[in-house]
Amino acid sequence: MIVSRGSFLRVCGAALVGASLPRWSLAAASLAPAPAPGAPLGEGAARFSPHVGSVFTIDETGQRLRLRDVAESAVSPGIEQFALHFTAPAEPSIPHGTYAFRHPVLGRMEMFITPVGAPADGPLYQACFSRIRAKDEPCRINL
Repeated sequence: MIVSRGSFLRVCGAALVGASLPRWSLAAASLAPAPAPGAPLGEGAARFSPHVGSVFTIDETGQRLRLRDVAESAVSPGIEQFALHFTAPAEPSIPHGTYAFRHPVLGRMEMFITPVGAPADGPLYQACFSRIRAKDEPCRINL
């Protein structure tokens, strides 16, 4: 059975909504990185968009990845989904896994990345996020 990434994300998003966990529980279990000390409390894609083109360093290896873009998608108005795409030098390759990333403005955060392609400018890595929106937060994609 073949399952597309989009189908998988829709099912997982629906499971999160269906679980009806209190917001404080979701924050503890969220895959989204916690705000760095002193950083603005903006969450989600809007937190990363101003940093497209900047460099993130993996603490464990010292490898430097450049944030290529922030791709937003929508499953429902109540869930924000987005992916961060990073480019890196061809060698050494980075296996999929969870790494501690450091950014000069955003601080330290842990992200799971996986290789998803190899465009002309080097390997492409992706980190995917889903989060439940606050009830009064607009869904920019569906406006």
